[in-house]
Amino acid sequence: MEIISAICEVHPQLRIANLYIRLSSPNTTLNAASVVDNSICLEDGANARMLLEFPVSIKLLDNYKFKPVIDGDYIHLRMPIGVPKGMKSGSENVEVLDLSALSTNTYKSQGKIFCPIIGKEYRLQCAECQSVLVDRVHFKRVLPLPRASWSEAASDWYCHLHAGEASHQKLVARTTDCLYGSCYHALTASLLTKGSLESTGKESLCSKCQSSVGLMGDDLWNVWCHSIKWSVLEDNNQWKVAQDAATPLQAFYLTLYDALEEEKSFFGRKLAFRDGLGGGQNVLLWFVGDNGFTLDSGESVGGTELQLRRSGLHKVLYKSENSISKKIPSDVSEYQVSREMMESALAVLRNSSNQLPIGCRTAAGFSVGFLSLAS
Repeated sequence: MEIISAICEVHPQLRIANLYIRLSSPNTTLNAASVVDNSICLEDGANARMLLEFPVSIKLLDNYKFKPVIDGDYIHLRMPIGVPKGMKSGSENVEVLDLSALSTNTYKSQGKIFCPIIGKEYRLQCAECQSVLVDRVHFKRVLPLPRASWSEAASDWYCHLHAGEASHQKLVARTTDCLYGSCYHALTASLLTKGSLESTGKESLCSKCQSSVGLMGDDLWNVWCHSIKWSVLEDNNQWKVAQDAATPLQAFYLTLYDALEEEKSFFGRKLAFRDGLGGGQNVLLWFVGDNGFTLDSGESVGGTELQLRRSGLHKVLYKSENSISKKIPSDVSEYQVSREMMESALAVLRNSSNQLPIGCRTAAGFSVGFLSLAS
């Protein structure tokens, strides 16, 4: 019997911790689960031992014994948590975890989208084949966009029409403007090198390698940060890479962090991510629970002794693609992402579900997964 992975969800306000242990094979002969030297010790029918060592900032009550729930090749342990210092316990349960030495922290952004410097000369290339999409450009204004759908909502920025106006004047970006969102840059289409892109409806493809690089509008080209790399012209008249392309997953996290920055207390918040190409492909994320945290062992092959460490993983409930309708509820904040970003995020969520027993992978009609919200 060997441990593949372990994850522990700690909920201080609920005074409970759930420890999920994934084994290399099903086990129905677990004899004991107890605390030994700040570790969880598991023993099977063959007297084989497995140890999960907890960090020193979390103290376990020695000799406490658990009644584990065995679900195929998973073990589920529920551990009561010690009450905060100075408060009385209202429970008859023995408090197993002492968190008094543990400092709390919240999620932390891992970066921001690249912003060019005003007055510098830049070149944009396809991240896949390195072909030049924008040859030489210098920007006089580099401005943030409020949301992916800013142009559709621009009319809301005006209080009323003036006398003699039938409609508001359309806002048009300048050639020397670089507008940016959380995961894409918006540039005027006139900057593009002739013949560098092909359009298939709303999507723009690199003419050379046919990789998707962004969305083409009437006046603006929205280019995903994971599909291009930036080069800057140095004083010696040589091009130097200023910013390599992000991965689709990194780009997704940029958007996710941007969304969570709008509300620091994000638990209970629902976010919708829509495929920029349309077609009804959506992902709905729901952050639930108290201000807890997780401990994670990572994955191990052939491990019988693993160390748990504080991780940036947070549990989220999610629905994907065919699970939700095309119409997003009005109380859900919506963000536009690329199909590659959405598929990368879904892969992380689905893979993380494998750390949980099958019976714990759904809740309230949602699937359960984990996303990293700390650096």
